[in-house]
Amino acid sequence: MYTALFTKQAEKSYKKIPKEYQLKIKEIILKLEENPYSSGTIKLTNYPVAEYRKRIGDYRILFDTDDEKKIIIIADIRRRTSTTYQ
Repeated sequence: MYTALFTKQAEKSYKKIPKEYQLKIKEIILKLEENPYSSGTIKLTNYPVAEYRKRIGDYRILFDTDDEKKIIIIADIRRRTSTTYQ
């Protein structure tokens, strides 16, 4: 079982998200704590902010993992736009 930790940027982004999506995101993060590599988890290439992403509707959870310490670092939560991955 992993432990999810939020960066300051991720906390700030999470607070700006509508409540309905906050609940969905919270559920997904709980599932990520069980298995961060479950289906739907995409490994990002050439993206400096995070190593993985998970999609929830129009939002993306961007995160890194530390398998030795069993930690998931939520780097940011962003609404998908044309500039999300640039």
